[in-house]
Amino acid sequence: MRRLITGFAIVLFAGIAVNGGAASAEIPPVSAKKVCFTTHNLGDTINVTGTLYAQGDYDQNTPVLLALHGFSTNRSLWNGYLAGPGLAGSMAQEMAGRGYAVLAIDRPAYGQSTYSALLSGYKVSGFTQVDMMHEVVTQLKTGNYKQTTGSCPSGTSAAFGSNRVVMVGHSFGSAITMGYATKYHDLEGIIAWGFANQGSNPALAVQTTVNFAVPVLTLAGYGNFYAPGPNGISTQCLNSYYLPGTEPTVYNIVCANTNLLPTPVGEVLSSTLIAQTNSAGILAKTIGTTKVLLTFGEQDNDFPRNGPTGNVQQAEIDFWTQNCGCDVSSYIQPETGHNGMLHRSMPTTAAAFDAWLQSRGLGGDN
Repeated sequence: MRRLITGFAIVLFAGIAVNGGAASAEIPPVSAKKVCFTTHNLGDTINVTGTLYAQGDYDQNTPVLLALHGFSTNRSLWNGYLAGPGLAGSMAQEMAGRGYAVLAIDRPAYGQSTYSALLSGYKVSGFTQVDMMHEVVTQLKTGNYKQTTGSCPSGTSAAFGSNRVVMVGHSFGSAITMGYATKYHDLEGIIAWGFANQGSNPALAVQTTVNFAVPVLTLAGYGNFYAPGPNGISTQCLNSYYLPGTEPTVYNIVCANTNLLPTPVGEVLSSTLIAQTNSAGILAKTIGTTKVLLTFGEQDNDFPRNGPTGNVQQAEIDFWTQNCGCDVSSYIQPETGHNGMLHRSMPTTAAAFDAWLQSRGLGGDN
């Protein structure tokens, strides 16, 4: 499979070049296939919906990047999110163009992975997400999942399982990714993006305390991680972006009050404990042979390099380096905020991810 760096100017999607030109006959376009998995949370069944991006043919030996989003979003975060790939770019397509298959899922209780059980928002947590992701990885590796053009769980069985899986988690999805690597050992690597077990901006604790106060929550247990702001734009949401590094139209769309998505309170309540559990697993050296890349935006306001509690990014990197007994590396995205896949630096970050994966024997086809 030929390597392709798409950038922002030309984005190929599902066989069509969205810049108006015909798709190249030599370089196949990036396809997007809807896929379905089945998970269980405290006895409840949750059908998980995902999109599998790949360029041309791929097989069981093509490395799969299983992409997990964080709070208040869904799987489209990896494909330009609410602004779309033509405007915001697409991390999924960037990596697919480098020879990987990228599986972006709506984590259980988000997006099309609906969780309709009574009090569902209280029942799902970071810990149950770790176990449900183990179900997803197992089905991905065995080929026991479905491809569909309709709604999950309908569809046809996958043609094969995938031998090499790397989990890429962002924000709270990164906390889940770290927790996964300390508990299960069926991943070749993890990319933990934008989360530190060793601390965060204290403003986040204030924000979540107010935004997830009991009167604000729905009966099912969901609330907004970002509060609505003045002039139709959430100020709290804007804090997740380094504005000079982001197209204004992108953050104005993503952070519009009408576009703020709900988050299950059970995840929010579990965030401190999962950080502590992750740290304990790192200290216990339970990562084993799983390769680890820690990634932060240089201008991340949620997990800052220069904040009220110091440089939490470096504290996290140092903690892993000194304690995990594993193959750990780090990458800092220059001039980039928390949601780095929607920044102008995203293609450079994709190149850095590819370089690290290649260096660890986990690279895509060239």
